[in-house]
Amino acid sequence: MEIGEITDVGLDKHRGWNGRLVLDPEKREIYTDWQIGNGCPMAIWHKCHVKILSLNEGVTATSVQRWCEENLEGLDEICALYRGAQWDGNNHRGMWDPGLDEAIEALPKADLETYWAADEWLRPDIGAARDTILQCPDIEAAAEFFAQEASGEAALELADLKSVCRAILLESVDDELSADDLAKAKQMLA
Repeated sequence: MEIGEITDVGLDKHRGWNGRLVLDPEKREIYTDWQIGNGCPMAIWHKCHVKILSLNEGVTATSVQRWCEENLEGLDEICALYRGAQWDGNNHRGMWDPGLDEAIEALPKADLETYWAADEWLRPDIGAARDTILQCPDIEAAAEFFAQEASGEAALELADLKSVCRAILLESVDDELSADDLAKAKQMLA
């Protein structure tokens, strides 16, 4: 069993991504497939490949990869049920032994890590976030600090963190900050 290309779409601004983890039993390969909107790839529709999991658009490729690595034995068992493709006069259709649906359902539930929008992660305690930002030498260092803090809890994109740190500082300029903190905030925003 091989783990093929595992990708994610991050926090795509357009939204509407439809993702799935797909097993190709002939190649004995698992991969991700993403598309916008409804639809089903022909290989899945005709059961030559089989959908193992539905994926949310914010799921991280790392967590999908980890799930695949942890479940290679179960994925191999599913491949063993494949009997090849048969031409029906119009399409090649995948032929499977009975028990395919049960074998897929027997796989462990996927508890996949997802990307967070940085503002959703930082906003609940904006005062503490502002104080942390002001203790850093610059916006980039603050963003890197928050990315490290979030590891294991949330996958945050560094560029998103930088823009949120800037927004928090901009909002803070109107707050009652000490003269030193106000000067530091203005310097970091310059």
